Amino acid sequence: MSRIGYPIFVCCLLSFVLISQGGCEESVELSDFDPAKVDPLMGNYVGTYEIWGWEPAHAEAQVIPEGGNDYRVRIAVEPAEGDVWGIQGEFHGKKKGEKISFSGESGGVEWEGTIADGVLNASFPSDYGGTFELKHEAKNSPKAGMAPPEGAIVLLPYKDGTPPDLSAWENQSWQALADGTMLVGDGPQVSKQEFGDHRLHLE
Repeated sequence: MSRIGYPIFVCCLLSFVLISQGGCEESVELSDFDPAKVDPLMGNYVGTYEIWGWEPAHAEAQVIPEGGNDYRVRIAVEPAEGDVWGIQGEFHGKKKGEKISFSGESGGVEWEGTIADGVLNASFPSDYGGTFELKHEAKNSPKAGMAPPEGAIVLLPYKDGTPPDLSAWENQSWQALADGTMLVGDGPQVSKQEFGDHRLHLE
């Protein structure tokens, strides 16, 4: 048997717990960690790949920040019932202002593209053309915000606008906020109750 050390806790948690290194002198809001605000260019893009004479094929891309103004861009095309061969490419990009430009070689051809205003456009030279238009898409877990199943132990209950009850935790120096989050206080945080095998719901 063991007790749950923060931030691991038992199904079902309805709040997203933020860890702030070094105490809670500064106000922290969930919106501060919204990827769309932190970096609106990174993330998943979904759309189509089009080439003359073929049906448009489903395409996806991942835009990954690597520090500074450097980005990695992965693009993949799914074969559409054998009509379009699968295509994959990974490229290096640079951000200037609010736009990323990327280029590189994949499949024996040179690619180039841009990402701006939530749209990724890319192409490579071909007798038949070959263009991508993908739009930024937020992917959310289908289990986000799920209600606790019957019999679940909720260690950090969430009610909109109300600081969560911290009575299930040993360290009461940690601060509960009205948005359902808990900020680090003095020392570690450990659940009062001990647990063996368990299923976790984390957000």
